[in-house]
Amino acid sequence: MCPKIFQGRNVGVSEETRKRKIQIVQDFRFFPRPERLKELIEKEIESKYTGYLQGVEQVDFTEEEKIEMDALLARGFLNWDKRDFLKFK
Repeated sequence: MCPKIFQGRNVGVSEETRKRKIQIVQDFRFFPRPERLKELIEKEIESKYTGYLQGVEQVDFTEEEKIEMDALLARGFLNWDKRDFLKFK
């Protein structure tokens, strides 16, 4: 994930990068609390790239949140794709 420079705007994370990272959390992967997992992923992305933005308050991604995110990811089927889900049904 590389920061992308937008003309006339600050440097930040492209929407493509955000979508790719959030796509991990799909229904067929059976993650517990998927909305919380999406929130943690967004916060991690923001904390990594707020240093590039000017005039934006630093976002802290704590160690407890990292542990929580890792636990949520571990409880789902991260390597499943749609075909695996359809075979399971």
